[in-house]
Amino acid sequence: MASASQTNPDDFLIRFEGQFDGGFYKITREGSSAILSVTLIDNGSIMVKPDILVARSGNIAFKRAFRFKLRKLLNDDPFFEYFCVGKGEILLAPSIWGDIVPIHLDGDTKWTVGRNGHLAMTYGIVKETMSHPICREIMMNEPVFVYRFSGSGVVFIPSLGAVQQRTLNKGEKWFVNLAALVAWNCYYEMKGDEQDLSIVCCFEGPGTVITQAQNHNALPSWIIRRGEN
Repeated sequence: MASASQTNPDDFLIRFEGQFDGGFYKITREGSSAILSVTLIDNGSIMVKPDILVARSGNIAFKRAFRFKLRKLLNDDPFFEYFCVGKGEILLAPSIWGDIVPIHLDGDTKWTVGRNGHLAMTYGIVKETMSHPICREIMMNEPVFVYRFSGSGVVFIPSLGAVQQRTLNKGEKWFVNLAALVAWNCYYEMKGDEQDLSIVCCFEGPGTVITQAQNHNALPSWIIRRGEN
């Protein structure tokens, strides 16, 4: 057995690994405890969320940049963006238990991401925030926000619990509860159910839909029940 200061390579399971312009990455651990390791080379950079940064090498600088756009104000997006710059390793993890999905963009395909947002994204990725006002009445006058990613590079998406990927053939339909959605790259429509105030996404192939095992809407109730026991 390894001591507290030693690590056995067999203790880690590399589930995903790949490269991007400026470095490479690997995702280790099981789905609900995933950790993202990013290695930057030649003063590479990666945009991250500050609350998911676990550790970084001494040569990595953590920088903040102010980006004002009118759309950010309208969509309640943060005005500050955070970057890790330099040469070395960065460890990132979701703020709550869950998996990490790397999505590679080739400059042509666009991906849409649900309320989870992103953990990090490499240089060359463009992020846009989109709202669906058609759902305002269902969501108590609050629009549903999703994020559209385009460009070339890798974007890392967190999930709540384990993830499942579904590949749709042309014309194939797939219906998913909004609270279970992680990311997708196919045609979709959002429809509300006024009886139970839920929103369902109706997908049509071709394309891919990634869902998560846990439900955002059910999580607060679960935490309360655990606290009462």
